[in-house]
Amino acid sequence: MIKLKKHLNYTVLILLMISTFWVIFSKLELNSFSAVLKRSDPWYLIGGIICMMVFWAIEAGILDILLKRVHPKTKFWTALKITLVGQYYSFLTPFASGGQPAQLYELHKDNIPLTSGTAVLVSKFILFQVTVTIYSLVLTMLKVHMIIGDLRAASTFVFAGLFINTIGLTVIIIIIFNSDKMKRIVEKIILWLHNIHLIKKPDKHIIRITKFIDEYDRCLQNYKDDGALTLGLFLATVIQLTAFFSVTFFVYKALGLSGATIYHIITLQALLYIAIAFIPSPGTVGAAEAGFAMLLKAVFSTNLITVALLLWRFISYYFGLIVCGLFTLYLYTFERRSQRRIEME
Repeated sequence: MIKLKKHLNYTVLILLMISTFWVIFSKLELNSFSAVLKRSDPWYLIGGIICMMVFWAIEAGILDILLKRVHPKTKFWTALKITLVGQYYSFLTPFASGGQPAQLYELHKDNIPLTSGTAVLVSKFILFQVTVTIYSLVLTMLKVHMIIGDLRAASTFVFAGLFINTIGLTVIIIIIFNSDKMKRIVEKIILWLHNIHLIKKPDKHIIRITKFIDEYDRCLQNYKDDGALTLGLFLATVIQLTAFFSVTFFVYKALGLSGATIYHIITLQALLYIAIAFIPSPGTVGAAEAGFAMLLKAVFSTNLITVALLLWRFISYYFGLIVCGLFTLYLYTFERRSQRRIEME
């Protein structure tokens, strides 16, 4: 069943890639595309790639700090390893759902108990979701006139994404201050869904979600008890997000454009992330490209938007897919060889 699901994800991803590139290249003149690429500044494109590496490095650094809290002897290599493996499987699965199970597997191989590994990954997930929601909400409030005016066509998707993230943030806040109240709310919702025949075995769902809330509560209390560490990790995540959202600015400069500020482009990129984060396609393939064309068309001229889209998507997604995929392949190949040597001895 797991292998079937894995093959299905690969198949969907490949089909989405093929259809997306077919749409893009059907509207692209290859001669003009080649000419634009030759004129682009490679140093700015390298700057965009460095932004992605900064994103991964900060991710690994935060995981290293969280891991050392439960296992002080943990090496940075473990954090870097689960970062790149997690990124690879997140790129391949809807809602990035494959990342955490793969990371838990790697942590288990490094003799870190399942409970400790789960606590670390849940803590990291909470930190990222809270930060990206606050980050995007602040930018939205500062640029709400732009969303309502210039981005009217995309405003529905942006506000829908913000709404979903805000609900998630609200749930986290309730858990921090009154987890029992959150359990009661969830229990009422599940019983209501059962009464209208949308779910069966409500007790089973209540027990599962109660355990989930308890796990969240433990992680959140750790953040609450160590305010200095929480603030430091929050600021590190802000820098991490800024690096990721800055990739588009480097693409903008590489194409020789000027006029739009890095703040403006980062705002648009943050809104794009929020708008497509809950699209159920592997790597948000298709949605990311359509959203970019919709939100960034005001920044890139009509004749450059497709080129910019391809460069941005290559750096922010396909570059990571290749690098993290090769790393994961090397890791598993190396581990198999090590296992064979042990068995031969």
